[in-house]
Amino acid sequence: MGLKIGLIGTDTSHTVAFARILNDKGHPFHVEGGSITQAVRFCSPDFELSYSREEGFSRELAEAFHIPFTSLEEIGGKCDAFLIEAADGRKHLELFSSIVAWGKPVYIDKPFAVSYDDAAHMMRLAKQHGTPLMSSSALRFAAALRQGLTGVERSGIRKATVSCPFVVEPTQSRYFWYGIHGIETLFAIMGMGCNRIDLEIDEEAERIIGVWGDGAVGEVRCCFSKDQPYEAVIETAEDTIAIRIDNRIPYYASLLENVVSFFRTGVSPVASEETLEIIAFIEAAEKRYKELQR
Repeated sequence: MGLKIGLIGTDTSHTVAFARILNDKGHPFHVEGGSITQAVRFCSPDFELSYSREEGFSRELAEAFHIPFTSLEEIGGKCDAFLIEAADGRKHLELFSSIVAWGKPVYIDKPFAVSYDDAAHMMRLAKQHGTPLMSSSALRFAAALRQGLTGVERSGIRKATVSCPFVVEPTQSRYFWYGIHGIETLFAIMGMGCNRIDLEIDEEAERIIGVWGDGAVGEVRCCFSKDQPYEAVIETAEDTIAIRIDNRIPYYASLLENVVSFFRTGVSPVASEETLEIIAFIEAAEKRYKELQR
């Protein structure tokens, strides 16, 4: 029997997209192993992209997928695992704190948090209660990226450049909202170990530049053009590999395959230490941005 998955937060398009892939067995990229069986409505009153869309997404969940709504207090006894999908990263610590004691696996969508302190707090709570916890951008698991990285040895990488579209949502700080997709992609290529960050801004992009402990350079180009595709260029001593991270196999389907596997095993495919380093990377980039604006 498939896992009963509880959805917490109904103010993002991810909720409907995930329900299609998990609950619709006729979907061309249907992911087996679990379905959304309960949902808790939630939105942020000071976040227009949240409160203005929540009712529509909730209606679609109910009408198209017949998902019933329940309370945060009651959902724990009705489900085996949880997706925290509330769009507002500022609220994730509050929501996770409400359910962590149940000890059931939890996936928290991006942005995991909008501060390192909140992110570290959630990791400590998860460890204290023995609660499996995972967070990741869907871009990390994109099939095109995984295929492009086949045969690429991390030790041979001299430089990796990721380009992504850049949208700023003021309630979610600067790089946590859309920049996080490019940054997560960079870490999927480079792994952990960044120890220095700088930021350069030109007419086309805000360029976050990191230097890893072995001297390799990782750069994220947060591009002002909304038409900018997700792309990566990896330079080694022998070759230059260009990867167009297309969505022919939907990012969400690849993500949910990994999330459902995590729900079953309790083992996250992304180490908590790496998630925290990504948050620290973003915070350092934002600090540098503020310094440049003085």
